[in-house]
Amino acid sequence: MAHWRLDIALLPERYAVCRMDPDTPPPAWAMRGPLTALVRNGSDLCIICPERDAPSRVKKLTGWRCLRLAGDMDHAGESGVLLTVVEPLARSGIPVFPVTSWDEGYVLIAEPHVEKALATLTAWGHAIHDQPRI
Repeated sequence: MAHWRLDIALLPERYAVCRMDPDTPPPAWAMRGPLTALVRNGSDLCIICPERDAPSRVKKLTGWRCLRLAGDMDHAGESGVLLTVVEPLARSGIPVFPVTSWDEGYVLIAEPHVEKALATLTAWGHAIHDQPRI
C-alpha cells in the first residue's frame, strides 16, 4: 500500500447523519450547506448535512465533525488513500463515518473524539490545517 500524506482540514460546522424512508425525495433542507451527501438503498435514505439544517422531526445522529481530505482521490487508480486516514483512527479506537465524492474524501468523527483523531493523524504524518468558515 502506498503511504499518502494528506492535507486534512477540520470543517467548522457540526454535521448530522439523518435517516429517512427510502422513497423520500431529497429534501430542500439537506441541500443548503457546504457539504451534503445522499445515499439511498432499499432500506433508507441517508443524508449527511450541517446539523443546523436537519429538522427536529427527522431521525438523526448529531454532533459529528468533518475532516476534509485534500489529495488525490483517484478511485480508479491505486487503492488505499482513504485507508491511510481510516486505519490509524480505527487503531486508536475512534469510530468514523467516511464519505467520498469524485474529487474529495471526508471522514466524520464524533465530536468527543476530534482532538484524539487530529493527534493520531498528525502522528501518522498527515498535515492538519484550519478550514475557514464557509
